Amino acid sequence: MGIFSRSGIIKSDGAARSVRQTGLKERAADSTAKTEKNKVRQESVEMGGPEDRHFFSTQAMQTAYVRLKTRLPEVGPKFDPEMYVAGLVIAMSYVQTKSLIFSDFVKFMLASFGDSVKPHLLSFYAGVSHAPDLVLTGMTSYEQCLREYALLMSGTIV
Repeated sequence: MGIFSRSGIIKSDGAARSVRQTGLKERAADSTAKTEKNKVRQESVEMGGPEDRHFFSTQAMQTAYVRLKTRLPEVGPKFDPEMYVAGLVIAMSYVQTKSLIFSDFVKFMLASFGDSVKPHLLSFYAGVSHAPDLVLTGMTSYEQCLREYALLMSGTIV
């Protein structure tokens, strides 16, 4: 009994056996390579403690920054899912690496994006504080954020 080769030609039993064995060796090598890739990926996820773990790469941050910078003038105070995701990426990265305090986050975002980002600041920060599997102790409470946000929107504080 023979088999078809990759070129479509029927091979004899002896050749078929060697093709099957070669295929098994290739699959075993692929499996080993995938295992090594998964090991490296797992090690990169477990970079020390939670304080050292970064959810987003530099490229993802740059993409989010550009997306938010370009979408803000187009959207204004309206909700836009694409802009919201970009804002969450930036907010999560900022809260994780810089400061957990809402007022610090507001100053950073206003310096980066201007006054057009004001209507979205609370939703970005609240999105981070309510993210599943993200436990950040020391974040500003939601009630305090609401008070600070009301003052910000009324123009009392900057």
